[in-house]
Amino acid sequence: MASRHPKSRQNESRLHPLRFEPLEVRRVLTAWHNAALAADVDGSGVVAPLDALLVINEVGDRVFSSPVDGKLPVNRPNNAPFLDVTDNLVVAPLDALLVINELDAEPNVFTINENATDGAFVGRIQPTGGVTPDTIFELAKNEALPVSIVDILELKPDDHYKGAANAPVIVIEYLDFACPICALYHPLVQQALEDFAGEVAVVSRHLPLTSIHPNAQQAAIAAEAAGRQGMFDEMADLLFTRRLSSGWDSASNPTSTFRDFAQELGLDLAQFDSDVDDPALEARVMRDSNEAVTGLGFTGTPSFAVNDQAEAPPGVSQAAVNQMVQNALDAVELPFNIDRFTGEITVRDGTTLDFETTPMYEFDVIVNGAMQTVTIDVGDVAGA
Repeated sequence: MASRHPKSRQNESRLHPLRFEPLEVRRVLTAWHNAALAADVDGSGVVAPLDALLVINEVGDRVFSSPVDGKLPVNRPNNAPFLDVTDNLVVAPLDALLVINELDAEPNVFTINENATDGAFVGRIQPTGGVTPDTIFELAKNEALPVSIVDILELKPDDHYKGAANAPVIVIEYLDFACPICALYHPLVQQALEDFAGEVAVVSRHLPLTSIHPNAQQAAIAAEAAGRQGMFDEMADLLFTRRLSSGWDSASNPTSTFRDFAQELGLDLAQFDSDVDDPALEARVMRDSNEAVTGLGFTGTPSFAVNDQAEAPPGVSQAAVNQMVQNALDAVELPFNIDRFTGEITVRDGTTLDFETTPMYEFDVIVNGAMQTVTIDVGDVAGA
């Protein structure tokens, strides 16, 4: 990933004063108006040419019918399009024009009304270089962090990611499968994923301490080989829970035990054997280890980075691990979530949206190693 200088504070909104505030007619939202995204006529969550076409067709049909005033009935049938873009109970050419203008709008500029509820769709980030299968969308890191650390903490396409794709808190855990302390933390971290479902994600990376655990690197490679068949987490569970009973961590050659685990998991053993011998997997493990030691200064396991902040291991209890997550969650200020794999933005905490106090949010997102600025305007709603 190319080096760059982060320019924005993660999870921090910036209030921009409006230059003017036009007079407006305050009204109650009609059933034909999409309160979450006015120009999203078909309710798909995005503004597309089809939305404009639906309004144009409706306006055209009414030209040849009577009456032709465009007045919509008060009640909207289920699954009918949201034709009333202007929110005046009338469908007219202006509604189509507003959709067309939205299609031509500056990319990554979105609008959400201040009465939007949690989970409401805001928009989808459009990166300058397009989207590839390996594209990851992340809020820009703390601008005070050195670029070298930013590069390490950013997600990588081959990271082992568990949890909600748009979780506001992400925990990167550097672990050693032969470490007895890591084995104690393993179920606690898994439980935290359940206790904070939708709010936290965990990334597992390697830091085998081979000076004291000579088989740790082989175990990491075995987990990576299982990962190529979609079983990294399952192999990790066996490595931790069977460390003592199988004796793999003290064996002169643990290969047969790792193969037994692979067979138990139903893996293709021929592929597993081939992958274990693939130098790319050793390089993958060494990359994590080198970044942890030389880049982040980690010397023991487990080591944690929580939302860009290196954290000392909490107490070995569920309460302590959960508190670590809760502290990070309490520090999140941005009222939006970003799906790290699709770029979809949704409302995280609608109760904090208020046109009068914060009419606009602006923040930076790293996509494909480049910075994209996202602007979200908060729409004023009478009585919200």
